[in-house]
Amino acid sequence: MKNIKDIAHHIICLLINQYGSLKYLSPIETEELDIIIRPIIDNIKVKINRK
Repeated sequence: MKNIKDIAHHIICLLINQYGSLKYLSPIETEELDIIIRPIIDNIKVKINRK
């Protein structure tokens, strides 16, 4: 399993590809992304800790 930084980087790259650039997101959109990303990263941490 890759480390969390690699995974987080990959997720951010996917988001940038999807949204064009994170710079242009409004605070509301950033908050929505945070709601989407946080469970993913928490889930990854749990999986890594189990190993």
